[in-house]
Amino acid sequence: MKKIFSTIILLSFCTQGMFANNGSAYSRYGIGDLSLTSSVRALSLGSTGTALSSEGYIDQNNPATLGMITRTLINGSYQYRGYQASDGTASSFLNAGGFLGVSMAFPVYKPYGIAFAMGLAPVSSVAYYFNITDAYGAQSINQAFNGRGGLTALQLSLSYSPMADLSLGATMNYMFGTMSEEHTLTYPDAAFFASDIKQTTETHGFAFHIGALQSGIDKALGFSNSKHLSLGLTLYTGGTLSGSQSLLRKLSTVDTTVALPDLTVKLPFGVSAGLAYQNNGIVYTGDVNMQQWSDFTMGGTHPSEIQNSLRAGVGVEWMPGKEFIETYWQQVAIRLGGYARQTNVQLNGTSVNEYFATAGLGLPMGNEARLNIGLEYGVRGTTSAMLVKNNILRLTLSVSAGDIWFLQSEIE
Repeated sequence: MKKIFSTIILLSFCTQGMFANNGSAYSRYGIGDLSLTSSVRALSLGSTGTALSSEGYIDQNNPATLGMITRTLINGSYQYRGYQASDGTASSFLNAGGFLGVSMAFPVYKPYGIAFAMGLAPVSSVAYYFNITDAYGAQSINQAFNGRGGLTALQLSLSYSPMADLSLGATMNYMFGTMSEEHTLTYPDAAFFASDIKQTTETHGFAFHIGALQSGIDKALGFSNSKHLSLGLTLYTGGTLSGSQSLLRKLSTVDTTVALPDLTVKLPFGVSAGLAYQNNGIVYTGDVNMQQWSDFTMGGTHPSEIQNSLRAGVGVEWMPGKEFIETYWQQVAIRLGGYARQTNVQLNGTSVNEYFATAGLGLPMGNEARLNIGLEYGVRGTTSAMLVKNNILRLTLSVSAGDIWFLQSEIE
């Protein structure tokens, strides 16, 4: 247990920031590429899980699902990303890997489904680099655009079950991060001096997830004699981030730093709804998510490239035995899924959409530990309307361990 915990902590600290140089050019807009979920199980199921609860997994996107936890859980994740970008005439491939999230959860009072969780999870990632060469008279000008950084959330979650089959929960997200954008001009002619402008934005602030989970709605409505169907709902309150900006200008041998006025970043409201059906070792899930990015502002201005986002996903998981008490192969979980998403970016009157297929495995490692593997492959954008098409591969590894901590022993 100590070795697993040490590995998770080491993984989380050693891999932070490794996405800094490679990613999608679409992360240039808004606050960058948005992270859909930090749970490997959920992303393997088509990034679903609003109604999916289990005693062996942590999902703070819907904190109401924490009420099923029966023991202390520790989880850490690593993700590899590969991007192939094409504009219809040329293509390139970029890849990177890094920390995805680390979390810990434990039950406080099981009769009322009270559980507490805390962790770090990515909110967004800014990671792009591209060049443009233009002609100005007889002189060619090379422009390089480079962006890096993103937002991370420190999450504190609490669940509570006021009655049988109903669980409620809330997650406080303290978001913080630095985003930098750099624009460099270079000239082949030595008579012209190169110039470099770098703008850095630091932000921090709060937002909340509020969730509810109703189990056994099929039995409550008289459709079944047993409880198989669950309904999950989450509300994302959005929030206002406070930010400071600075501008560094490099021209010839002169460097000038300019302090820009403070700004606010307004993150919009969002809502998710999901269903999960569990029977005979098979789980079917489906989610719909919407976020009102038309209300997003940065420095009091709504960027014209940002639009409302909408996502729908489905997934299926098969595991023939119960966790931790059956033979090894009966504990292996097999997952498949997929989702379609209208992202929050639109350019040249064209929405940047993405379509992903997902798969995964949950492998027991002994002593109530599991290795979860998630694979996602999909397409984002198009080569029409002078846009870029991304073929994206993501491989995510997650190590989770469980033990009975913080619980009082029963008195005989």
